Amino acid sequence: VLETGDRHPAAWTVYERAGFSRCGPVLDYHDTEWSVFHEKSLA
Repeated sequence: VLETGDRHPAAWTVYERAGFSRCGPVLDYHDTEWSVFHEKSLA
């Protein structure tokens, strides 16, 4: 899982090209308008 800010669309592009997809918050992170989460299955 990766977490980045809402002002980093270039990072989202890199993550998505590497096979990550957007997901909801994980662990102790709160769902906020300025956090963007990505995940990738290793299976």
